[in-house]
Amino acid sequence: MKTRKKTWLWLSIFAISMAALESAVVVYLRALFYGEKMDLFPLQPLSEHLLWVELFREATTIFMLLSVAVLIGKNTWSRLGYFLALFGIWDIFYYVFLFLFIQWPQSILSWDILFLIPLPWFGPVLAPCLISLVFIGIGLITSHHEEKGAHLRIRFEEWTGMILACLIMLYTFMEESIRMLFTGKIDPENPLILREMAAFVPEQFSWGMFVAGLGILIASIFLYYRRLRNSHLILY
Repeated sequence: MKTRKKTWLWLSIFAISMAALESAVVVYLRALFYGEKMDLFPLQPLSEHLLWVELFREATTIFMLLSVAVLIGKNTWSRLGYFLALFGIWDIFYYVFLFLFIQWPQSILSWDILFLIPLPWFGPVLAPCLISLVFIGIGLITSHHEEKGAHLRIRFEEWTGMILACLIMLYTFMEESIRMLFTGKIDPENPLILREMAAFVPEQFSWGMFVAGLGILIASIFLYYRRLRNSHLILY
């Protein structure tokens, strides 16, 4: 128990520190490209060089989180759990620090550019934060049962539900990008799609679809948790 608490303490310190660093970088970018303007939309076009740098920064952020999870976890599934927990803590505190630094987001429903790979993701801040809370829950379940000696393995039906849920939620974030791609408003051959979306202003988020996906994810995790809890390998 003591070891697990110490692990979570340092895991949280790393994720929160990384969130502070990431938010500081975004503060600089916003000051350079938006000045005193608080709203991100319409988007400010970046140079080709800076867009590639931003894509590289996003990719390395994921690898940083993944590397810590690999060091902490004992097998593939526990590493996945720790990675999701790290991601969740980092994501939530990223917005906390942005609010402390520049008083943004102005509300939990403020729109943000969440990611650029493989297409730009857009959504209200509340949506990724809800997912992050679930991710942290997965990490807690995983580390608790790993310490108890459970055989951490996600079954087919649990895995299928989680993948389906993630695909649904990913679609809600990339819905506008996908629509613009198929209507010819952006060039699929252009790796710098964000530059073509400079006039884009998001108006509506598919909350119904998002909540459905989040519900499927939570249900799948509950099945996973209940099976681990009832396993004869776990000593209570």
